Amino acid sequence: MDKVRAERAAQVGIESKWDENKEEKSKETIYDMFDELDEASFEAYLKENTAVNRRNWRDIRINEAGLDDEGTSIMTKQGDQVLAVDAKNELLLVRVKGTGYQGVLAILKDPSALRCCPAENIGLYGEFLGDLVPRCNGVLGVNASGFSDYKGGGNGGKVKGYTMCSGEEFGKHFDNSRKRLELRNDDKIYIVDASTETNPETRDAVEFRPALIIDGNSLIGAQSAFRSIQPRTVVGQSKDGDILLLVIEGRLVGRSLGIGLPDCTAIMNRYDAYQAMNMDGGTSSVMWYDGEYITKCSNPVIQSRYLPNAWVYGNAA
Repeated sequence: MDKVRAERAAQVGIESKWDENKEEKSKETIYDMFDELDEASFEAYLKENTAVNRRNWRDIRINEAGLDDEGTSIMTKQGDQVLAVDAKNELLLVRVKGTGYQGVLAILKDPSALRCCPAENIGLYGEFLGDLVPRCNGVLGVNASGFSDYKGGGNGGKVKGYTMCSGEEFGKHFDNSRKRLELRNDDKIYIVDASTETNPETRDAVEFRPALIIDGNSLIGAQSAFRSIQPRTVVGQSKDGDILLLVIEGRLVGRSLGIGLPDCTAIMNRYDAYQAMNMDGGTSSVMWYDGEYITKCSNPVIQSRYLPNAWVYGNAA
């Protein structure tokens, strides 16, 4: 614990500044939008699956991300299996896996479509992710803030720390060594100390810890004390603006035990994260997309815990 406290303390004062030279990306072709796609495997998939609409690439929608699906034969340039290509909503779902773990990385191409949404009755009780996301008109979502959870019996109603949802504030700021992820009006993620005042340009925010990557610098190394094997949720952003939402399943013997934060950091770096921060994990870690959960909750009896809020992406209309 002493090493953990020392690492937490070492992050105090390290905050996102951003390099003003943002790397803008073209979206003229599907390979411009989804530059992670391995072109050869994608073309082979289209050839084998003639039902996929190829006339207008912006109408391409491939979804093999369900819990009972095996995923596609498409690969990323980084060597991971593609689960879904959704050009309309500008999102890519990727299977990430390693020794003892598996999960899903969502790569979201429109940062303006990400927001933090509160549970319908936040302050009283939480909401299942599968109810919260469609109510907020989203197509994809992951859990966000922690919540009061005495002996594991919390109902998700009382958020721990501070959160902002489309400008509306809930909870109270953490102090000490916690961090706050601020999504500001320029559609960039900034990671700052939770004890500081919220930037006036912030539209959505969540407080937790620790930060994994700030301004391209990894803060969690291979020998970090944050190596406990757990279900995890991480939110990040690449320098060119892509939002990265990572959920790793855990505590599921024979499927996925979980992951330490050094490996989470490595995954985020593999997809060029410029900022990345840990969210609430454990039984709360879950991802939902297009009508179904696409990761398993660590409690096999339920699909989701009651959550105080969630990161929601897209417009289902």
